[in-house]
Amino acid sequence: MEEAEKGEILEWNTKPSSMEEAEKGEIFERNTKLRLDDHPQATAMGVASLFNVDLILDILSRLPARSVHRFKCVSVLWRDLIADPANHKKLPQTLDGFLYTTFCSSGYRHHFAGFSGGAASFDPSLPYLHPNKGEGITQVDACNGLLLYRRYNSNRHDYHFVVCNPATGRWVELPPQPQTQETMNRLNNTAGLAFDPAVSSHFHVLCFERTFPKTLIT
Repeated sequence: MEEAEKGEILEWNTKPSSMEEAEKGEIFERNTKLRLDDHPQATAMGVASLFNVDLILDILSRLPARSVHRFKCVSVLWRDLIADPANHKKLPQTLDGFLYTTFCSSGYRHHFAGFSGGAASFDPSLPYLHPNKGEGITQVDACNGLLLYRRYNSNRHDYHFVVCNPATGRWVELPPQPQTQETMNRLNNTAGLAFDPAVSSHFHVLCFERTFPKTLIT
């Protein structure tokens, strides 16, 4: 009898322990699911998704702009953080150097003068801007890291604008402007570039047409 009672007592005492472990497992699983629900990117990023956002931005702010651009591929979270205009002021804002052009018999050549004396992190010759045969290209404007160029043929009437980011190597050719006989007779057509990464990731190109008076006052 005593052995039977001991067996019953032992069996009775072990059941709550198993139930407690099961409850703990359910609680752990439920809490883990809640954490994953709060951080949907965790499945793709693992522990990195739980990093403090300010810490990620602080790390990114210490890296070159080209590296920050490549890190957009890490995850959706990092892409959104880097692309968010509200975070642009926290990202690299240091001036690495100057991009300038010289003119020779073969046309314009681009050069980079870095403050540190080291080589540029990009190809300063901007090969994607090299004009085709019978074309010319000239820099029109620059604004907050973007460059505006005008590419034209020999008669200088058929032209279009190109905007590029030398740090990332990305560029876009803008649609050509409608040409009329009046606009073709106008000289020195130019444009201005407006871009503020702290406000928006979009840029604006403003076209201007200067005309000369038919009569001169002397």
